[in-house]
Formats: sequence, structure tokens, C-alpha cells
Amino acid sequence: MSDGYTLTKQQIACLEELADDYELVSADDGPPVVRGPREELSRVGASGRLVALVEGVRSYLDVNG
Repeated sequence: MSDGYTLTKQQIACLEELADDYELVSADDGPPVVRGPREELSRVGASGRLVALVEGVRSYLDVNG
């Protein structure tokens, strides 16, 4: 982890309590990013809560078709 970002106590607790099917994929230059059991990516927010990184999208054809 770089010197520019320090984990909060809540983030550390969240990472320690994550289920075994979660994987830490990034902790560089910002909040930790984890991959969940359904391959979803989440950021561990300062409050220790998981925040989805990618929201569902609608097909271009559904929107403009």
C-alpha cells in the first residue's frame, strides 16, 4: 500500500471479517477493492461498508432501440 492512503479501523475490521469467498484484488493508492462470490467488485468504504464499483447497465439497444 502506498504512503498516500491509510486504512480506517472500520476498513480493517471489514477486511478481517469478510467471508472466505471474497478476495482482495487491489489496495493500491486508495480504498481496498474486493471481488465477491459472484465476481462483483466492491470498494471498502471508510465506514467499513462494501460499495459496488460497477452498477448494472442497460443495453444500448434497449435504451435507444
